[in-house]
Amino acid sequence: MSSTTDDDASHFLFALPYGSDFKTSSTRKMHIRQLNDVLHLSIQRGDLVRARRAWAILLRCKEYNWKTMWKTGLLLASDPENTVTGGEEKVEFLKKTMRQLPEQVRFPQPILQELVLQLTSQNRFREALDELQLYLPSFPYQDNPILHLYAGLICFHLANHLDNEGSKENLLSQAKGHIDRSLALNSDEITAKAFLDEVRSI
Repeated sequence: MSSTTDDDASHFLFALPYGSDFKTSSTRKMHIRQLNDVLHLSIQRGDLVRARRAWAILLRCKEYNWKTMWKTGLLLASDPENTVTGGEEKVEFLKKTMRQLPEQVRFPQPILQELVLQLTSQNRFREALDELQLYLPSFPYQDNPILHLYAGLICFHLANHLDNEGSKENLLSQAKGHIDRSLALNSDEITAKAFLDEVRSI
């Protein structure tokens, strides 16, 4: 039985994801590195079926820190031949990744942004707002101008599709609050300025 050493890294094309934990060099590590190469090469060649197979195996390897590769996971989260459930599979993958990263401070913020974009692209605006409202009150999300801007735009969108004046007014008030917060955090945000003027005009 062969074993790998630090010098064996030169035999592989792609580095393992940051945080992958191998206590000792072993044949298992060599196989995981080979699978990692298969994963990346398959993606580059557009062979997403093979890439998904390699990814599915790597997800079950406790040494492989797949959580830092969430963009790769998002690409492979849905079957490329199934456009019906693809969006839902991506949403579930992002939610799962968020749940499994409670110890991270800043890392989940881009994941939450992507989750909101995935939901809004599927016209699931209320669900997207619920996700934002779950995280925005806590640090570090409360200091993210992009997330506040998303929340403001979604509130504005939902308000424009309501007939109930009370609910509409409440959503417009929330929209203004989030956009104000976004501008307070980043005064150069042009989109926030434009929508704030729109909200005030209503």
